[in-house]
Amino acid sequence: MYKLFMAENDRRVGWFIRMLRGRALRRMVSLLILLFIGFCIWAIAFPHESSTSGPVSLDDATGCPIPLPDSARNIQYFTRFHWQAFSDFVKFEAPVKDCLDHVDVVIADWQEDYDGRSLGRPLSPIAEPIQPIHFVVDEHGLDWFDPHTIKEGESAGAGGSCRPRIWVDTQRGIFYYMMTD
Repeated sequence: MYKLFMAENDRRVGWFIRMLRGRALRRMVSLLILLFIGFCIWAIAFPHESSTSGPVSLDDATGCPIPLPDSARNIQYFTRFHWQAFSDFVKFEAPVKDCLDHVDVVIADWQEDYDGRSLGRPLSPIAEPIQPIHFVVDEHGLDWFDPHTIKEGESAGAGGSCRPRIWVDTQRGIFYYMMTD
């Protein structure tokens, strides 16, 4: 019975076995190796960026890396992915209450992506002046990302690898978001 079963299967897959023995397999393996090498070169050599060229409306902010409230205006964002490294920066204006309420929305969205990890620090008043984030301005030319200009506000998150940092300017109604790896 076993021999009969194998004989029937040999006829069905015989073309595949013949292909494995011939030049076709070598060509297929060579093609797969070249495709893999090409993907690696593409991913390593070319960073992928998405950003606004200036403040945009909610309708035009389709590539923003975080959800936005309906009241958001003057939205600016920059997101960059390079191999395994990434950076996300977002700034928008909205009523102060909407900005503060939106912190929970962004945190919940982040926790969904990172299996409920703890943010590190809940929303609390900013106690010390925020230091300018030089690598943002220098490396990416993001002079619009200026949480260091906040005189009175609140912040959440400890920052660090894959942990967002959020600031809300409670005088001017500006929401800042930063996450890097």
